[in-house]
Amino acid sequence: MITVNKIVVGNGRTRVEILITSLDQGLVIYFGGGLSHVGSVVYGEPYMRDDGSFGCTISMINPLKHKEFIIAMELCETLVTTCGIPVVVIGGIHVENATETEIAEIIENVRNVSAKIIEGCSGK
Repeated sequence: MITVNKIVVGNGRTRVEILITSLDQGLVIYFGGGLSHVGSVVYGEPYMRDDGSFGCTISMINPLKHKEFIIAMELCETLVTTCGIPVVVIGGIHVENATETEIAEIIENVRNVSAKIIEGCSGK
Protein backbone atom coordinates (compact mmCIF):
# COMPACT_ATOMS: atom_id res chain seq x y z
CA MET A 1 0.00 0.00 0.00
CA ILE A 2 1.24 3.50 -0.82
CA THR A 3 0.57 6.43 1.49
CA VAL A 4 1.57 10.07 1.00
CA ASN A 5 1.91 12.64 3.77
CA LYS A 6 2.84 16.30 3.52
CA ILE A 7 4.57 18.27 6.26
CA VAL A 8 5.21 22.00 6.07
CA VAL A 9 7.77 23.56 8.41
CA GLY A 10 9.04 27.11 8.72
CA ASN A 11 7.66 30.36 7.41
CA GLY A 12 8.43 32.80 4.66
CA ARG A 13 11.74 32.29 2.93
CA THR A 14 12.68 29.36 5.17
CA ARG A 15 9.44 27.42 4.62
CA VAL A 16 10.08 23.85 3.52
CA GLU A 17 7.47 21.44 2.17
CA ILE A 18 8.18 17.76 2.60
CA LEU A 19 6.30 14.95 0.89
CA ILE A 20 6.72 11.52 2.43
CA THR A 21 5.66 8.59 0.28
CA SER A 22 5.62 5.32 2.19
CA LEU A 23 5.82 2.19 0.07
CA ASP A 24 5.48 -1.42 1.14
CA GLN A 25 9.26 -1.65 1.09
CA GLY A 26 10.77 1.80 1.21
CA LEU A 27 10.33 5.55 1.37
CA VAL A 28 10.45 8.35 -1.18
CA ILE A 29 11.01 11.77 0.36
CA TYR A 30 10.84 15.12 -1.44
CA PHE A 31 11.81 18.37 0.24
CA GLY A 32 11.49 21.73 -1.48
CA GLY A 33 11.24 25.38 -0.72
CA GLY A 34 11.32 28.76 -2.39
CA LEU A 35 11.30 27.80 -6.05
CA SER A 36 10.70 24.06 -5.67
CA HIS A 37 12.31 21.82 -8.28
CA VAL A 38 14.14 18.53 -8.71
CA GLY A 39 17.68 19.24 -7.62
CA SER A 40 19.69 16.52 -5.94
CA VAL A 41 18.54 12.90 -5.94
CA VAL A 42 19.96 10.42 -3.44
CA TYR A 43 19.19 6.69 -3.24
CA GLY A 44 20.21 4.68 -0.20
CA GLU A 45 20.00 0.94 0.26
CA PRO A 46 20.61 -0.88 3.54
CA TYR A 47 22.97 -3.75 4.16
CA MET A 48 23.52 -5.73 7.34
CA ARG A 49 26.82 -5.22 9.15
CA ASP A 50 28.55 -7.99 11.09
CA ASP A 51 27.31 -6.47 14.37
CA GLY A 52 23.66 -6.63 13.19
CA SER A 53 23.27 -2.91 12.58
CA PHE A 54 22.39 -1.43 9.20
CA GLY A 55 24.91 0.20 6.96
CA CYS A 56 23.99 2.22 3.89
CA THR A 57 25.21 2.34 0.32
CA ILE A 58 24.47 5.64 -1.45
CA SER A 59 24.03 6.63 -5.09
CA MET A 60 23.57 10.27 -6.01
CA ILE A 61 22.64 12.47 -8.96
CA ASN A 62 23.58 16.08 -8.37
CA PRO A 63 23.38 18.79 -11.05
CA LEU A 64 26.07 21.46 -11.18
CA LYS A 65 25.75 24.13 -8.45
CA HIS A 66 23.09 22.26 -6.48
CA LYS A 67 23.84 22.01 -2.79
CA GLU A 68 20.74 20.14 -1.64
CA PHE A 69 22.78 16.93 -1.81
CA ILE A 70 24.35 17.74 1.57
CA ILE A 71 21.09 17.53 3.51
CA ALA A 72 19.61 14.91 1.14
CA MET A 73 22.53 12.53 1.81
CA GLU A 74 22.32 13.10 5.55
CA LEU A 75 18.57 12.51 5.57
CA CYS A 76 18.83 9.42 3.36
CA GLU A 77 21.62 7.79 5.33
CA THR A 78 19.88 8.47 8.66
CA LEU A 79 16.62 6.95 7.45
CA VAL A 80 18.24 3.91 5.80
CA THR A 81 20.44 3.03 8.76
CA THR A 82 17.70 3.64 11.34
CA CYS A 83 14.73 2.13 9.51
CA GLY A 84 16.59 -0.54 7.51
CA ILE A 85 14.69 0.13 4.27
CA PRO A 86 15.58 1.58 0.85
CA VAL A 87 15.08 5.36 0.68
CA VAL A 88 15.07 7.91 -2.15
CA VAL A 89 15.45 11.56 -1.18
CA ILE A 90 14.86 14.33 -3.72
CA GLY A 91 15.77 17.86 -2.71
CA GLY A 92 14.96 21.07 -4.53
CA ILE A 93 15.24 24.35 -2.67
CA HIS A 94 16.00 27.70 -4.27
CA VAL A 95 15.82 30.83 -2.15
CA GLU A 96 17.37 33.76 -4.00
CA ASN A 97 20.26 35.36 -2.08
CA ALA A 98 19.63 33.28 1.05
CA THR A 99 21.61 34.39 4.08
CA GLU A 100 23.68 31.96 6.14
CA THR A 101 21.05 32.24 8.87
CA GLU A 102 18.25 31.36 6.43
CA ILE A 103 20.22 28.40 5.08
CA ALA A 104 20.83 27.12 8.61
CA GLU A 105 17.12 27.45 9.41
CA ILE A 106 16.12 25.57 6.24
CA ILE A 107 18.53 22.75 7.09
CA GLU A 108 17.22 22.60 10.66
CA ASN A 109 13.64 22.44 9.36
CA VAL A 110 14.49 19.38 7.23
CA ARG A 111 16.37 17.73 10.12
CA ASN A 112 13.41 18.20 12.47
CA VAL A 113 11.13 16.38 10.03
CA SER A 114 13.68 13.57 9.78
CA ALA A 115 13.10 12.77 13.45
CA LYS A 116 9.33 12.52 12.84
CA ILE A 117 9.86 10.18 9.88
CA ILE A 118 12.09 7.93 11.99
CA GLU A 119 9.36 7.71 14.64
CA GLY A 120 6.93 6.61 11.92
CA CYS A 121 9.17 3.90 10.49
CA SER A 122 10.16 2.26 13.76
CA GLY A 123 8.75 -1.20 13.64
CA LYS A 124 9.11 -1.65 9.84
